[in-house]
Amino acid sequence: MKARATILRIVLLALLGAFASRDTLAADSGPNMSALDRAVKKDPENPRVYEERAEARAARKDFTGAISDYGKAAELASNPKAPLYERGLIWLAITNYPAAIADFSKAIEADRFYVEAYVARGEARRASGDLPGAIADDSKAIEYNPILSAAYGNRGNAYGAMGDYKSAVRDFTKVLENETNSFLAHHMRAVAYEAQGRVELALDDYSAAIELNPKVAAVWLGRANLRQAAGDAKGAVDDYSKALDLEPGSAAALFNRGFARALSGNYQGAVDDFSKSIALLPGNADAYLRRAQSRREIGQWEGAGLDFTKTIELEKERVEAWLGRGLLRAQTNDFTGAVADFTEALDLNTNSAEGFSYRGAARSALGEYDAALDDFGKAVVLNPRLAMAWYNRGVARQDILQLREAADDYRTALQADPAFETARTRLWVARALLGERTAATKDLAERLGSVPANQRGPAIAKIEMFLAGALGEADLLRAAAAEKSSGGDTPGEALCRACYYAGMKRLLGRDRAGAAELLEKSLQTGDRSCEDYGSAQVVLRSLKRLAPGP
Repeated sequence: MKARATILRIVLLALLGAFASRDTLAADSGPNMSALDRAVKKDPENPRVYEERAEARAARKDFTGAISDYGKAAELASNPKAPLYERGLIWLAITNYPAAIADFSKAIEADRFYVEAYVARGEARRASGDLPGAIADDSKAIEYNPILSAAYGNRGNAYGAMGDYKSAVRDFTKVLENETNSFLAHHMRAVAYEAQGRVELALDDYSAAIELNPKVAAVWLGRANLRQAAGDAKGAVDDYSKALDLEPGSAAALFNRGFARALSGNYQGAVDDFSKSIALLPGNADAYLRRAQSRREIGQWEGAGLDFTKTIELEKERVEAWLGRGLLRAQTNDFTGAVADFTEALDLNTNSAEGFSYRGAARSALGEYDAALDDFGKAVVLNPRLAMAWYNRGVARQDILQLREAADDYRTALQADPAFETARTRLWVARALLGERTAATKDLAERLGSVPANQRGPAIAKIEMFLAGALGEADLLRAAAAEKSSGGDTPGEALCRACYYAGMKRLLGRDRAGAAELLEKSLQTGDRSCEDYGSAQVVLRSLKRLAPGP
């Protein structure tokens, strides 16, 4: 799990960081190597001169020489526990865990109360995957020294790696009882709380760790990830930015900030972050996928298509990429290509209700209504709460004049999602065609009176007002044209919808010529991805068949 891996990484970095700090200090202030060599030559039977030279060699990253000197010191010392322990620390730092465990064990044989050796051996065992052994060693150290924070901290790490987060929290809390300003204990307890789903406590610990040491990018990243998961996209972006100030080359931070920016609606910012992440990690399929989705949101169709395709090249079985490219193709009127992509997705996941719903909508746009209805039927069986599937089936049924069934589907869509206002306007059309216009208008007017327009979406709210008689046709079309010019879901969607509903209202008023003119304007938008385009096409075709000959 991510939380477990984070705990392990934090501890290893902390260990190596502490070791590096000690080395740097020794390198800056330690004796001259030539002097140490002379001391060894002068007194070759003195274990202490070998230990001093070993410390200096370790500080200069001459681990081979340091290991040799500590070994010689252990041979000469009356009690070898100290040089064995120090050599074990070097083995641990260079990740030779079996050798480290062997040296710590020998140190413990020399002094069974050597608590530091138990703690170090426990860390070596944890790093090598022997978590029960690590817990046993840390517990023995605690038995001999009940206030030893290092033992509680390391045992907490081992518990966390085993998924026993309750015990991990208990041990990190014990550290904080002894050391209230322990940055690592706050950080690691935050990770354990997060794994338990205790979000507020985790956020408190991340914040405490940041206050103690704001220069560690990993802590900003941890809090950012938690804020993003909790829905605080803005807070997450701020924290990712702090992490990137500290580590500008972090592909993970750039990716995660891009994701948070997309969640907050800053799609161009998201594209920029994903692009930088890709430059650092060009094989990251997730980054291409998320950039594709963000590009699609801001109408960068070509770039989005290339990114979806690149995702598929990197991970051919990525269902989300096939669905994404299929939706993009549908938005750009390539319904045949969309059907092919949705079929690939469904071959990979036969239980994708969304996949069947999307393919059904593309097939409807191609006029393949039998196949479309079959797809919608499978979608609603797999997920009866998928409002879009019920809605799209209602549209298809309305197009083939199954009006009663279409109305039922719109009602079911609204039961699944009462805020699905487009299903409400379509229900008005179906009921009006069934001769229930007065009742449908009354129900729609009640909706207008009970739910403010800003909660229904400005474009669809105007259509509802128009159908209920509270807005004129000219005002509706003028508003739709203005929305088109300022950008909508797709280039001509607002005008396509408005002309369709205006045309249907004209048709219900027996103005066939006016209806045909408006339906033709709906088609002139060229926005075939809007379901109203297909419906306008079907109705216009029927009107032309009914028109008297010359």
